Amino acid sequence: MGFLQRVLESAFDSIGYDVEIIVLPGERALLNANSGLDDGDAFRAPGFEDAYPNLIRVPEKIGVMEFMAYSSPGAKIGRVTWKGLRDYTVAYANGWKIYERNVQAEEVTVVRNIKYLFPLLEQERADIVLLDRWQGLYMAKKQGVKVKLLEPPLAKVDMYMYLHKKHDALVSKVVTVLRKMKQDGTYDEIMSAELEQHNYMSN
Repeated sequence: MGFLQRVLESAFDSIGYDVEIIVLPGERALLNANSGLDDGDAFRAPGFEDAYPNLIRVPEKIGVMEFMAYSSPGAKIGRVTWKGLRDYTVAYANGWKIYERNVQAEEVTVVRNIKYLFPLLEQERADIVLLDRWQGLYMAKKQGVKVKLLEPPLAKVDMYMYLHKKHDALVSKVVTVLRKMKQDGTYDEIMSAELEQHNYMSN
C-alpha cells in the first residue's frame, strides 16, 4: 500500500488533485468504482473494462504484480504451477479474479480479507496460500507468521489504474504524469524507498 499510495499521491498532486485511498475487498472495490461511488480502482490487470463498462483503463502501467504461492516453511512443496495446485488445499481472498479463473485444487478456501490467509497455514487448514509478493510478505511479517515463498511466480502481470468514466478527461493527464515520473526517476525513487523501509525479505 505504501508504494502505491505514494505513486498515486505524487501523480495526482501534479495535476492538482488530492487522493484518498480506501482499502476494500477486491470485488467490492470494483463494484464501487464501476457504480461511481468511488472514483476508480488503482491496481488491476488489463481487461476489467470489459466486465465493468463504466471503468476506463489508464493505458500506462502503474506497476507489475507477481502472483505468488506461499506454504509453511517445513512443507515439502517445491515449485508449483496452476495445474500443480490441484494436488493441494489452497486458499485465496475473494475478488482476486486471476485465482478465480485459474485455480482448480483438491480443496479451495476463499476468505473475505487477505488478513485471514496466513493463519490458515499456521492452523494447517491450507497447504498453500495465494497472494501477491509484496502484500504477502508484508502481511506475513505483520502477523508474525513464518512462510516459504514458492518461486517462481505463478504469473507476472502488468497492472493499471482504472477511473470511472465521469473522469475520462483525466485519463490523458494521468498517463502523461506517470510517464514523466518514470523518466525523471521519481517512480524508481519511491520503489526503492519502500523496499528499503519495509525490508521485504521472505521469512
